Amino acid sequence: MTKEDILHRVSKSHLTELTDGKLLAADYIPIGTELVEIPRKMMIWDLDVVRHAFIREELFQTRLVGNIDTAERRMALMSAYMALLRNEVITPIFDAHVSVVKMLPLYEEYAGFHPVLIDLSRLEQALGGTHSPGYQQIISTREQMHSEYNEFARVSKLFARQVSIEEYLSFRIAVQSRAFHVSEITKSEALEEGPTIQKEKEYYRQTIEIDFDEYAIAIMPVNDWMNSHANNNVEVGEYNPVSRTWQASSIKPIPKGGELINNYGERLDVVLFSQYGYVPSDGSGSTFARLYAYHDISLAGYQPNKEPPQETMLKYLQRDFGYFECIQGKKHPEAAELKQLKSLYLQKISTDNERWSVPLPPRAKSNKTPISTTTIPDNYKVPSFGVDIDEYLESAALKASLPCRLITLTHRDLDGNGYTILIEDLEEMNEGSSGALLKLEWAEINIAWMIRTLHCMHTLASVQKQRYGTSVASQEKQILEMRENNSRVDSFEWNAAHLKLGEMQSQEVIENFTLLFLESMEMDDNSEDFFVRNEPCPWEYSKELLL
Repeated sequence: MTKEDILHRVSKSHLTELTDGKLLAADYIPIGTELVEIPRKMMIWDLDVVRHAFIREELFQTRLVGNIDTAERRMALMSAYMALLRNEVITPIFDAHVSVVKMLPLYEEYAGFHPVLIDLSRLEQALGGTHSPGYQQIISTREQMHSEYNEFARVSKLFARQVSIEEYLSFRIAVQSRAFHVSEITKSEALEEGPTIQKEKEYYRQTIEIDFDEYAIAIMPVNDWMNSHANNNVEVGEYNPVSRTWQASSIKPIPKGGELINNYGERLDVVLFSQYGYVPSDGSGSTFARLYAYHDISLAGYQPNKEPPQETMLKYLQRDFGYFECIQGKKHPEAAELKQLKSLYLQKISTDNERWSVPLPPRAKSNKTPISTTTIPDNYKVPSFGVDIDEYLESAALKASLPCRLITLTHRDLDGNGYTILIEDLEEMNEGSSGALLKLEWAEINIAWMIRTLHCMHTLASVQKQRYGTSVASQEKQILEMRENNSRVDSFEWNAAHLKLGEMQSQEVIENFTLLFLESMEMDDNSEDFFVRNEPCPWEYSKELLL
């Protein structure tokens, strides 16, 4: 079956047509119109995949079990099944699976734009360096996908012979960008001859650690052909276990020729780029500012983050805020003892992304659905944060102030009880309490300590922004030049440029906000409590504190 055949078969109103890979309204579509209804046998579920004899016999015994997140395990097995199906190595669970698989993009199609397949030097240049969260996310995703293929090839010689790494990657990208969640698997999904659905679920839970009581994932035609925007005009509903169908309906009136647009959900731009290969160029996606300037925090979640060495975290403490003299162990024993403990505390919170990052709202405020997701509008403007961002940051930025509170803490603060409070917090964290309320986080902060904290946040945000080697204004100019040169919305360069811009703008708003706050506060330049150092102290002073 062709895409047009499938669309005709599942359309309820026949008001949609497929043009240039997009679903368009063939006529005016009123709000609340049921557009398509996908039958169960035209969907590929991970439940179908794990029922296949080849998958069970050849691929269940991999090291993927227990080593990666269950969502990645599901997608890996589904990708392997589809690659084997495409190459006619196995027979499908449902006949329609073959048609669904053959409609998915090939490696050559993804290689032109998807960042996971882009040459590393080109990726680094486009995103401004290896420090970019986008770059790090993509590298992590790429490594994960390659490790999955290598593990399947290790346990199954037949898989290794019949499926190339390129073929696996194309299906893996398709799965991560097209799969829908099935929220409930009922007895209607039980096999006609076999165990009850509950016994079957328990078997998978025990053998491959996939819990189908939580959810399943599904690939289906038509519903996964729609592009995404925050202001969508179509909603893909939940799977109906009674009718065993999946429907999509209009939630806004759609004019004739208008694009049918879904919403993939609230995701950071960095996730959209690594997962789907695009970034909303109107600023309707979300970004975040980061204060981890000297160590990295993985966002991908494939492997748990490891604590960096104490030496790395001591770099945050080199400026010795709140001290006229740089701290030396023998000369300043009390301050040095606290500094050493602070480095261990920083090490303990080093992998907690929520404490080192400031989530930011979308830069675009419009609730208007775009005419098209694949063309640049004539009235295009480079997205930027509005004046209301400062009001938002008054509460949001302070939630990520713990690292800088710690970095700028002196032995004089907290009535001289800082060392004791840090010890108590470390004991709390060592007990393994997830999301523990730390005393330092909620301790009352005096004006001098607050000023030092804001200076610290400004410094760390600036360090990250400067690594891009260009200014926000220059990046905005580059994007406008790309617009004038008729850059394609689906090109790697266009999307990478917008991701880089969003990352830089996010750092800049923290810079501007902290400066604005500091300008409103009075400082006593003669007091050591207010002292902030613009340059780091000699490294040997900090190095002598290593345990």
